[in-house]
Amino acid sequence: MQLAAPAGHGWSILLAQLSPKGVIPTEATAEDGERMTESDAARVIRRMVAAFATGDTHDCHEYVSASYLDHQGRGGVPLHGPDGFQQVVRAAHRSTTPQLSIEDVIANETRAVARIRWRFTPPGHGDATERETIEIVRVEGGQAVEHWGAEAWSRTLPRATV
Repeated sequence: MQLAAPAGHGWSILLAQLSPKGVIPTEATAEDGERMTESDAARVIRRMVAAFATGDTHDCHEYVSASYLDHQGRGGVPLHGPDGFQQVVRAAHRSTTPQLSIEDVIANETRAVARIRWRFTPPGHGDATERETIEIVRVEGGQAVEHWGAEAWSRTLPRATV
């Protein structure tokens, strides 16, 4: 994988997949051979996605600020702070365990955008659902302070493709 930032820009495009163990690379080599490390924003969004993948939010206060505002929220109602983040993760795990993969991350020091692929089987249904979302996080001091999200597409997968 080769990564490069355009001349004069402090952002990098980082493409990665969640491994089966949930390990997500945080370093890469640029085209010129220089080591590139992820920005705070990229690290934060990866930790947030890992929490959704595992359901584990015990340490979310490390990467979600007390002043965090989730503009997407639940049911159109914004959520606040680590408690709000935990509510959304718990809701995602209430009736199923989603499988997530990070398809793309584009980040600078204060913002990260991720394209996330979700796969899950709703209770009482034999067919899996696959969807893709776009998540945007603003970061200050190594913690998420704002989140915006939108579903890009969704489809039902016949049992044979799961």
